[in-house]
Amino acid sequence: MKLKKLFSIITLLTFLVISVNVFAQTKGVLYSLNASAQTVSKLDIETNTITQNILTTGTVPNRIYTFEGILYIVNSSPENVMVIDPGNDTEIKTTIPLAEGSNPWAIAFAGSDKAYVTNYGSDQVSVIDLLSGTVTKNISVGKSPEGAMVIDDKLYITNTGYAGWGVPYEQSSVSVIDINTDEVVNTINVPVNAQDLALAPNGTLHIVCTGDYADAFGAVAVIDIAADSPSVTDTINVGGSPGDIEISTDGFGYLSAWGDATNGYLYKYDANTNTGINTSDNPILVGPNLSGLTYSAEENSLWIPYMTGWGGDGFAQKFSVETNSVVWTSDVIGNGTSDFALLGEEYTDIELVNSDIVPGNFSLSQNYPNPFNPATTIEFTIPAVETPGAALVKLIIYDVLGNEITQLVNEVKSSGSYKVSFNAENLASGLYFYSLNTDSFSATKKMMLVK
Repeated sequence: MKLKKLFSIITLLTFLVISVNVFAQTKGVLYSLNASAQTVSKLDIETNTITQNILTTGTVPNRIYTFEGILYIVNSSPENVMVIDPGNDTEIKTTIPLAEGSNPWAIAFAGSDKAYVTNYGSDQVSVIDLLSGTVTKNISVGKSPEGAMVIDDKLYITNTGYAGWGVPYEQSSVSVIDINTDEVVNTINVPVNAQDLALAPNGTLHIVCTGDYADAFGAVAVIDIAADSPSVTDTINVGGSPGDIEISTDGFGYLSAWGDATNGYLYKYDANTNTGINTSDNPILVGPNLSGLTYSAEENSLWIPYMTGWGGDGFAQKFSVETNSVVWTSDVIGNGTSDFALLGEEYTDIELVNSDIVPGNFSLSQNYPNPFNPATTIEFTIPAVETPGAALVKLIIYDVLGNEITQLVNEVKSSGSYKVSFNAENLASGLYFYSLNTDSFSATKKMMLVK
């Protein structure tokens, strides 16, 4: 068993080293999930070069993600998660099986070795050991869960309440799970059909609630997750039937609504004041039949997938948050394009110093200065370990949506005190997170970039 575990760790470390190299070489690649074609295409966003259908997915692909330079595809059928190394993105590196009939929907990551998958069909969340590629536990949550996001030591799950065609929705809610114990510690009721979620720069969690398509319509529930007893503190009524949400680093929330044969609808609101700007009464018109949204912090823009009809030719639109308009539309990128994952944005100027101090415990200090512009310093300590050089240390920067910005550190470190300089001159103002992870320690802190 020990040899098997050691082999798994060595395999993971090798994979991580390869992934970091690939991450540096694949700057600005947009991967497209083409649902009806059951394929993945890719777009080089610097040259606008499209390579269609580089990879075959499951028969019912649902979402595509990037995390720490790796691609993940969640398939509703057959029920699994596909893992792809971007350095060889025409092949599946491994497939993680999930329970038959579970209808996997979304995935969220809690470090390099652990992830969570929502199962729409079984009302559960699967805990995945990424080292072994196995499910270690299933956690019962609310009815028909979809969205998932890890913030600090908590996992937030949106439960739609969908009970079947023609049947009234059950209570929609957000399940809060402690990722240290993998137990549900709180349930927060929200409006009908909660589908997706995003973290605003002010630290509040925003839940897009689609409504029941008949009597209840689109709303965003705002939750103060820092409160002793988190609850919905505000509700933004936007109307329509939005299904996906992204929030920019300057605090504008965007919701996608399918629209009609001519146009899709983009709703916009101020996530700092919780006031609507473009609602169902005056939506921003974009490409028709749109679904998921992907936000780029570097360019302060949205990437929008749309189709000419259900399952028809798919395209990518780039929407500028600054100009509030579509600035570019691609050629055909695939058939039934429904979701994007953006890989390879880099922003850092790194300087690492070992002070030769041998601390007794792991620690992660608050960055200084904070707020900062454009550079700040992050300090952390690694204690003495039984085996010299045995601590694999990862220090990662994330945006408010949980998207990885860059890896400041990803290597085995000896005991000591370290300082890392982070330069954010190419980032927009807003709230960011930095996370320190080893095999035995994990901590996350907030920092504010103000320009």
